[in-house]
Amino acid sequence: MKKVLLATTALVSAGVLAGADAVAQDKPISLVLGGYYRAAFGVVSDDDGAGERGAGFRNHQVTQDVEVHFKGETTVRGITVGVTIELEAQEQAGDQVDETWAYFKGRWGEFRFGDEDSVHRLAALSAPNASDNFGVNSPFFVFTNNGSTVAGSTGPTTNTTSADLANDATKLMYFTPRISGFQAAVSYAPDGTQDVRGMGQGGRGKTAGIGQIFSIQGNYSGKLGAVELNAMIGYAGATNETPGGTNDDPSTVLAGLTIGYMGWQFGGSYQGIDDRGGIRGRESHVFDIGLAYMPGPWGAGISWSRGKYDVANAAGTAVVEDKLDHFSLGARWVLGPGIRLNAALQYEKYDPGITGNADYDSKSFLIGTTIIF
Repeated sequence: MKKVLLATTALVSAGVLAGADAVAQDKPISLVLGGYYRAAFGVVSDDDGAGERGAGFRNHQVTQDVEVHFKGETTVRGITVGVTIELEAQEQAGDQVDETWAYFKGRWGEFRFGDEDSVHRLAALSAPNASDNFGVNSPFFVFTNNGSTVAGSTGPTTNTTSADLANDATKLMYFTPRISGFQAAVSYAPDGTQDVRGMGQGGRGKTAGIGQIFSIQGNYSGKLGAVELNAMIGYAGATNETPGGTNDDPSTVLAGLTIGYMGWQFGGSYQGIDDRGGIRGRESHVFDIGLAYMPGPWGAGISWSRGKYDVANAAGTAVVEDKLDHFSLGARWVLGPGIRLNAALQYEKYDPGITGNADYDSKSFLIGTTIIF
């Protein structure tokens, strides 16, 4: 009788455990809300005479950038599985969802797939910047009229050392485990478009646009005594699948280094792009450098970036070089967890390579806030 009871108990227990395991496996991942709200007000004093880039444009503006993030993950059999969906709270040029990707990770590293930045962009560094919203290298907010078109010429609005050859294209990605501070990663996107759903839907054919985008990067993050050190180097190449003319295959190399000590941060970065936009002979070279002091809830810093951009001359017979210099003195104050105030004084100067194209010169005062939720 005792043996029968033990056997029955074992069977019941096994059934309960099996049922519990089935319930656990059937339970979907729960998503949690997150994201940020950023807002800013800026006043710009610029070239606004007749025929200049600021002519007829407003010299002050209120703007915002808001995203809602849906995230969730679970761990099964030692593997962590998760998803991230970034929803634009404001429509961005018809793209209501910014990025959407999923991942599997464990001691062997992380495998990620979906609409996400290339691995070289994810690891990119830039000059230390005390402000969350403003800066000289791909900031959240750019207050300038240099992007206006005058006599058929449009100037750049900002510099960046983390440009992607195809932003948020649907791709495969792999990140190695971080060992002694070192990590490497690779990514590949067959097509340069987002939201690819099938072989014939959502993407371009093999005879149009930028495709076959490969990216690789290596980075280090660690401490040497009291010194914090971050460094990275990356490369990306793609195929311009539009035949004929001056089309060619773009590629980029980038690198960055930041050093931190006792609240001080110093560093900079560089990116060079060959055949920018898939146009043969069109190059760009951008670097930035900066120094910031952020010992606690407040901080301040100064930074400078310079971009040199090859463009065709007015006749289309030669390549000339545009230059954009951007200087910033920025500050921040952390009011509490996830709540920051920002301010900056900036100076921007644009020198076109083509004689007769309008140059640009501006000074600006900016204030803003960041609310992370």
